Formats: sequence, structure tokens, C-alpha cells
Amino acid sequence: NTFTYIPFYIRYFWFQSKRLRNKILTKIGFNPTTHLQEAWDYLPIYKLLFDNSNLQENLIYKNMYLSEIIKEDEWNKFLYKFQNNDFQTLNNYEHLFKIISVEYFMKKANDLGNNL
Repeated sequence: NTFTYIPFYIRYFWFQSKRLRNKILTKIGFNPTTHLQEAWDYLPIYKLLFDNSNLQENLIYKNMYLSEIIKEDEWNKFLYKFQNNDFQTLNNYEHLFKIISVEYFMKKANDLGNNL
């Protein structure tokens, strides 16, 4: 049936040429997002996690175990920058959550050591 073959081949060619179109757009200077990048977009999840009260407790400098390594002025400047939406990038959230996860594990290790 020609009525189904023609739309099928148009859609087939369009989806098969996606990588080629992305390569051309990249050469031109655009940064298209791939299906994998769309699937692994953690930015909305990071934003929700950042607003969590348990995470906010670990952001307080005077309660941090890493306060000996991190300077208070730099830490407060870094947290202040998160009020700006332009600073809320995936890389900055990942950097923040790496620090907070180490802080969380140090608190749990300290709690475990105190219970022994």
C-alpha cells in the first residue's frame, strides 16, 4: 500500500539520519542533545534534592567535618552563587553533591564509631 510506505520511509529516513544531522549541527557550532543526554538529565533531580531539608543540614559550615579542608569564605560564596539560576548547572550540582556525600559518610562513620 503506497499510502503507508511513503510516510513510513519518510519517518524511517528522518530517525535514521539523526546522528548525521547532529554531526552537521555540531560542525556548524550548535550543541544538539542526543537521546542519551536527554535520558540522563539529572538537573531537575538535583534541584529537588538541593531543596531537601536533610541536605540543607549538611550545608552548614560550622557543622561540617570538612571545615578543616574547605575555607569558610569560599564555601559561603559557593552556596551564595546557587541563588543565581545561571550558576545552577549540572557540573556545579555534581561538585556540591560530591562534597555533601563525603560529609554525609563522615557523619555516619562518626555515629557508628560512637555507638561501638
